[in-house]
Amino acid sequence: MRQVLGIALSVLVMLAAIDAASAQSKMRGSMYEQGPTWSGGYIGGHVGGGWGTVSGGGDEADISGLVGGAHLGYNFQRDRLLFGIEVDLDASGVEKSWSIAGVSVSVGPSWLASIRGRLGLVHDNMLLFGTLGVAWAEYEIGVTAAGVSASVGDSLTGFVVGGGIEYKFSENFSARLEALHYTFADQTLTAGGTSVSFDTDLTVVRGGLTWHLM
Repeated sequence: MRQVLGIALSVLVMLAAIDAASAQSKMRGSMYEQGPTWSGGYIGGHVGGGWGTVSGGGDEADISGLVGGAHLGYNFQRDRLLFGIEVDLDASGVEKSWSIAGVSVSVGPSWLASIRGRLGLVHDNMLLFGTLGVAWAEYEIGVTAAGVSASVGDSLTGFVVGGGIEYKFSENFSARLEALHYTFADQTLTAGGTSVSFDTDLTVVRGGLTWHLM
């Protein structure tokens, strides 16, 4: 996971350098360049909720809960068109818990992360965007019996797609509302020499605040 985030940060730095060099050669007389701009790096935080299913072996569990974390990225804007890259990391309380004969069981992701491309359309201070990328999650199965707890987890790799709306209420700050759908298909979790195959889908809706580094 650290290697993935390291690569993502390196890409963002490279994109920033390329865009800075390109900006020096722009024509400053363009009408649109006198208005709001979304180009540049940004960092922010977000909170929200998620729900989904974990299915395998003929059984299915509904999961739900809260999520929260941080995002950072870099935007390129050309007239009304915006494209860029974003990295995010969320702590997750999305899970399903139940008790059977005094034994408590829980299943769900403890964290979510993704690297996504973004493509959007700018209208004045507003941005409408779609996003697509690769996602990771740490799914855990926990069991508590007679006061003793044990858990097993595994890092999953899948895909994420979504979209949202963002509004720039000042030169350096914007608010966003977005929905992301995560898919982790054909996964295998091994515990005690036993392997369990399962699929899991998760939808997250979250709002956030972003600081644009200009």
